[in-house]
Amino acid sequence: MSSIKYFKGLLNINGLEAALPQNIPSEILDVMKIETQKLDINSRRIKASCLLVGAIGLTHKKVPSYEVGQTIKIKNKKVLNNFYIYVTQIHAEILVREGRAILSSSSVVDINDIFLDSKPLSFDYLDPDL
Repeated sequence: MSSIKYFKGLLNINGLEAALPQNIPSEILDVMKIETQKLDINSRRIKASCLLVGAIGLTHKKVPSYEVGQTIKIKNKKVLNNFYIYVTQIHAEILVREGRAILSSSSVVDINDIFLDSKPLSFDYLDPDL
């Protein structure tokens, strides 16, 4: 089973809260780490990925139907912005789980505030070697 199908299954069973960075299982977060390294930040075309499923799911409040190999063109600027906010949140969660950062409690997100501009990302500790 592909990682995308597995992640979509988790979201269908556990709800969209399962797409929040702090709730993502380690095996999916590992996949997302690789996906972030392959992103072309200058493109609106995004390959179907666990990152895309999580970000679009949280944006539209429903699990998207993207399949492996599909490429999606994000036309809406707000949706594209939300995608990159999600990528940033995922990167922060990776640092937290690697022990390289401690996220401030005020930066922990829920499904209602993950994309708010008023929700800054801040750390109580950040590895000085980053």
